[in-house]
Amino acid sequence: PSMQEHQAEQFAFRSEHFAEWQRVRASWVKDYEKRKGEVPWATPEGGVTYRKMHIKTRQDYHGKVMPQLKQMDAAFRNRYRARVDLAAALGRISPSFTLRHAITALAGTGIAEHQRFEDAFAQTYMDDYQKWVIDLVDTMSFQRADPATYGKSEWDISHMPEFVLQRSGPEPALQQALVDVGWLLIWGLVCFAGAYMRFLRYDVR
Repeated sequence: PSMQEHQAEQFAFRSEHFAEWQRVRASWVKDYEKRKGEVPWATPEGGVTYRKMHIKTRQDYHGKVMPQLKQMDAAFRNRYRARVDLAAALGRISPSFTLRHAITALAGTGIAEHQRFEDAFAQTYMDDYQKWVIDLVDTMSFQRADPATYGKSEWDISHMPEFVLQRSGPEPALQQALVDVGWLLIWGLVCFAGAYMRFLRYDVR
């Protein structure tokens, strides 16, 4: 499937479980109104209780959704990379592609480095970033619900995790470049052999 189809599949899966989470929260609010005679956010105590319920049900929601979403992402990336690797292998039929492939690998901008970036961003940084966002939003929600207990609500991004890509050493790039150089040598030998055989068959008469 294409990227658009993959995202649509994830969105449909997420929406189905999100609707279930909304129903659970709406049911809790109705039950609270029957017991207390008011909406939970009418008082600081009720607001804090609502936020605790929200966090608990969100954890249940994420526990159901996130593992499946990660599996879908991993399956899509594996299929995508298999197609990229196949295209790169077929592209070595062209000497110009082989030369460009070697140069980009040595420059640290090749396919392998791009895949390392995707892994570092999607699998490591996004997990840390999403956790930071959730923790920040939860803190601010408690502060808005009960400022006297939790303090004034402030948007503080000083602890936002930074994305740092650890560059790989030169060894993988050199190994990749050597493969491409080997292909270029093979192409040179083939062209030279072809030209030599053509020269031997040439009749000066």
